Amino acid sequence: MITNRYVTLSALRLGTALAVLLALAMALWLSTQPVVEGRLADGILPDVVELTAPVDFAVSASEDDPDAAFREDEAGFSAYYRFTDGEALDVYGITEKLLLMPGENNRIRAQAAGRAVDVGANFGIVRLPMVAAVGVGGLTRDITVYYDDQGWIAAYLECEPPADGQDEPSCEPAAAVWKHDTTDEETPEQELANNLLVLAINEVIGAHNEDLPEANRLATVSHNGDVNGNNKVKYYDWQNGACNAFVMFSATSGGGESAPVQFVVPHTIKTAEIHASAAALITRQQAEGSETLAATIVDEAMTVFALADEMLSAASFTLEREDGKTSLHSMSVSVDTGESAAGAVMLLYKKPG
Repeated sequence: MITNRYVTLSALRLGTALAVLLALAMALWLSTQPVVEGRLADGILPDVVELTAPVDFAVSASEDDPDAAFREDEAGFSAYYRFTDGEALDVYGITEKLLLMPGENNRIRAQAAGRAVDVGANFGIVRLPMVAAVGVGGLTRDITVYYDDQGWIAAYLECEPPADGQDEPSCEPAAAVWKHDTTDEETPEQELANNLLVLAINEVIGAHNEDLPEANRLATVSHNGDVNGNNKVKYYDWQNGACNAFVMFSATSGGGESAPVQFVVPHTIKTAEIHASAAALITRQQAEGSETLAATIVDEAMTVFALADEMLSAASFTLEREDGKTSLHSMSVSVDTGESAAGAVMLLYKKPG
């Protein structure tokens, strides 16, 4: 069961404050600085995650290193990590293993070999088919991974060059990194922690470690890092460098429309600086010929829908609001009666200040 959640996109996740509904509304509409405030039965709020450009990372055709291999113009929303302990990644060994079929016990990658995008003596770029949902068979999504002998690993959604008459490249929507587990009741934070980008980075690390003794293996990374804050990935959107934060909301439905997850965008955030996307997933296996439809709904409008023949879809959308005014929004998931579905919304934006 989804309880109502009231969330503010904020410059910082300052914490939660329990309040009655009228007090909450007053705080949201009159506050001059964004705060996170809510009336929550489950005590759960989505994390506000920073987006930061990698430091000392030479990209393709850069002035510092014209031979660098990372293709900035082909990368969209991404996660990255750099090992700086002096041990170079085994580029050849990683590439060799990623281009093979994964082991039968691998539940992260789909049962398909990776596909080489570009491979050199000191770097590799491979497209990995990943399991896009747990508990629903056959759903996959490609994640591209870059790795080099300087210790960098970056996993990203791909972009295509601008079509005729367009100025911007066409990129996979950021919500495409969402991975839902139908076998477990994950919180939005757990779903974000298990996103496809983090899992793809760890596939690269696993390929590096495969033939090494345990003492020489590199540690895997995670969304939040370990208890000391180490081994934590960072995120960046290569096509929207002005965005420096993002949040993800999710909901599930056991038939009909779920209860809404509500969120607030303060007046200090400009609409043009919000890049919104959503994903929808049918979570019950479908029989041939089924006409089931699931949708992720934002402000009573269908932002993305999934049909029985594909079951999972993601798309970008425009968050409709008026600049200069704090705005209240809601997201929910809808599916045919007797079916089940899940959905997520991701908002990338520029923090005020």
